[in-house]
Amino acid sequence: MHNGDAYRPSMTYIPLVLLASDTYRARSAAKWQTLAAHRDAYFTNDLIYDFMLSLMDIDTGDTRPENDIASPAYDATPARFRTEHGAEPIVPPGAGD
Repeated sequence: MHNGDAYRPSMTYIPLVLLASDTYRARSAAKWQTLAAHRDAYFTNDLIYDFMLSLMDIDTGDTRPENDIASPAYDATPARFRTEHGAEPIVPPGAGD
């Protein structure tokens, strides 16, 4: 269904699946609960950097919590997510408001 000449937002919908051990989930219970709360939030692959560092408890000093889906400060505002080099919204106008 991916045709760049006939873009539709549904072309960008790819599930994110995260598996974690019971030990990790117990050690990072608050983070795991936040992830569960964001289970239906929009997320794009360009936010993986902040998310992966968070999962590994790595603080580089330049991460942004608004881009970390495991953070309570995650910005899930649908209008901020775009594709096609920023040209197209991944959420149809009016949806997700």
